[in-house]
Amino acid sequence: MKPFTLLLAWYWSFSLSTVKLTVIRNKKEITVPVTVGVADGKTNTLKAGEESDTPKAEAKAGKLGVSVRPLTAKEAKKAGTSGLLVGNATGAAASAGIASGDVIVAVNGQPVKTVSDLSKAIEGKKQIAILVQRGGDQIYVPVNLDSSED
Repeated sequence: MKPFTLLLAWYWSFSLSTVKLTVIRNKKEITVPVTVGVADGKTNTLKAGEESDTPKAEAKAGKLGVSVRPLTAKEAKKAGTSGLLVGNATGAAASAGIASGDVIVAVNGQPVKTVSDLSKAIEGKKQIAILVQRGGDQIYVPVNLDSSED
């Protein structure tokens, strides 16, 4: 077993769900939260030689606490919807139950297809209702933005 795999197995044996991982990126040391758990089998992985069609544009909606990017045409077709794919959720979004892999379809009934749409939809709001697609299901998630940090 590789050392990283052993480390994760050790943490998993203590039922910790989130750990802090220090990595070096662009010659700088950063610490990121990593959620340790069992994969649900619905993750997309690339096989050797395949190219990713993931767009490079990704942005954060700071008040909400999500890192998002627009779905690719291929992802939108597979999901049967358009929206923003959540890469990471923290703060208000995570507290409300939004997670990595969710697709934000609409905010307060207004479709969101771009990061700009999301920013405009939450601007000046204290509470919002986000329509999220998770797997094949769509659910409304109420989010209290008042308790998050700007």
